[in-house]
Amino acid sequence: MCMMSTNVKPRLSGVDLWLLRQLAQSNNQGSPLDLGVHLMENLKWDLIGLKHTNDLAVGETAEAIVAAKLMAKGFIVSDPRNTTGYDLLSDYKGVINRVQVKSSASPQSLKGKETYYRFRTRNALGNFTVLVAYVFPKDDGYVIPWYVVKEKHMINIPINGPSKYDEYKENYEVLQTAN
Repeated sequence: MCMMSTNVKPRLSGVDLWLLRQLAQSNNQGSPLDLGVHLMENLKWDLIGLKHTNDLAVGETAEAIVAAKLMAKGFIVSDPRNTTGYDLLSDYKGVINRVQVKSSASPQSLKGKETYYRFRTRNALGNFTVLVAYVFPKDDGYVIPWYVVKEKHMINIPINGPSKYDEYKENYEVLQTAN
């Protein structure tokens, strides 16, 4: 677990980039998921079960984890200060992408079985170049170019088994080219 308790604000208003840079440069003493667990524990956010969790808190935590993962991979990450149709700007050697982070902490049920994680894209279509669908329980980010999801109002990622989005699972290289 990273030692970050004194630097975390009680409510994230945007991403604390200094804290994320420290995590990204921590020489494997912590992981991006450690940041999420830390935030959930110290801010009393519930990781599993959206009905018990503030959706905004879950979303901000996912943004922080994705930003930390990107910085650990050598990206420069910026947090837009105004309301936009995206959550982060990623910069890889001058290639800039607008990143929309969607998160899911609870699987959805179909016929009484928990079968998939659902991500709503309806409200953000067209304002981002890459979607990162982040699955909390698995610490997986699906890095999907906009053109793949542009006609979708939501996407579903199966809990087990193959997905048509598997090629994008933890594929942050997608952000190394303009989308």
